Amino acid sequence: MRFVFFVLLLTIVAVSVSCAPPTSKNIPSGVGVSGIVTPISYGYNVYYFGARGFVFGDSLVEFLNLNEDLEIVTIAPADSWQSTEIIGYFVVFREKEKK
Repeated sequence: MRFVFFVLLLTIVAVSVSCAPPTSKNIPSGVGVSGIVTPISYGYNVYYFGARGFVFGDSLVEFLNLNEDLEIVTIAPADSWQSTEIIGYFVVFREKEKK
């Protein structure tokens, strides 16, 4: 059930953020079309992913594959102070409960 919820959430985020085809404008600098960004840790399982659209989705999936003991609590967009353009996402994780 959690896996279905995660896939649904990831799909909604990816579709709502990345409706435009990849161009140099909507791909962060230093990231290729199929690039993966490394998140910045703020401690307490709070991470910042400096990407959007499909790059954010791919990066989040890669991060979760490498950290199978974590699950997503919430995702919040980060916008530029100069405009309302989304430049990345803060993601809060927690350790999965042991069964």
